[in-house]
Amino acid sequence: MGVRWSEEEITFLRNSYKEMTDKEIAQKVRRSPESIQTKRGELRLIKCQQDICQPTHKLKLTETDKAYLAGLIDGDGSIFLSYFKYPAYRRGTKKRGIHAVISCAISARSANRIYAESILTIMGGRISRVEENYWEVSIERRADILQLAEALLPYLRLKKKEAEIMIEYCKDRLSQLKKRRNAPFTQKSFELVDKIKRLNNTPMNERSWQ
Repeated sequence: MGVRWSEEEITFLRNSYKEMTDKEIAQKVRRSPESIQTKRGELRLIKCQQDICQPTHKLKLTETDKAYLAGLIDGDGSIFLSYFKYPAYRRGTKKRGIHAVISCAISARSANRIYAESILTIMGGRISRVEENYWEVSIERRADILQLAEALLPYLRLKKKEAEIMIEYCKDRLSQLKKRRNAPFTQKSFELVDKIKRLNNTPMNERSWQ
C-alpha cells in the first residue's frame, strides 16, 4: 500500500497535469511517475494535447489589479526559473542516464493567510504554507505564467527583466510542447535559466528600476 495522498498533492496534480509531464509532477511531489499516472487515472485526469498550451482560465485584471500585483511581486514576490538533474534508467536498458527538468513559477507571499487568500482570488494558482509564518500564492503552469507575466510586464520595475526572460522561456517551451507533449527542453531554455539565475543573484540595491 502506497503513501496516502494529501489534499494539497491532489490539488497540485489537478492544477498541473494538463501541462506538466508526469515526471515533472513526480519531482515536485516526490513520488514516482508511475504513481502520478495511476492517480491521474483514478481521478480521470486525462491529458489532451490542446490543453498543454492553454491557460487554466482567462485572467480578468483591471489596470489597478495589474499595478497592484506588479508592486507586490517586485517587493515580496519571486519570478523563479531553475533546473535540476536526477538519475534515471533509460527505457529498455539497465544503463542510468541523467534527466534534467526545468521548474518555473511566479509567486507572492504574506504572513497573513487571509491577505494571501485575497491575492489568490486575483492572481489564481494555488496557496501553500512555506516556512513557519508565511503563506505563498504561486502559479506554476507555463501557460498561466505566460498570461500573467505579459499582463504585468508594463508595471514591473525591479523584476521586469526577469519577467521578460520568463516570457521568452514560456514561449520557447510551449512551442515545443505543441509539437510533442514530452518534448525535451531546448538549449535555449537552459540558457534562459542561467540568465535569470544571474539576475536573481544581483542584490536589489544594485538593480536599475527605471
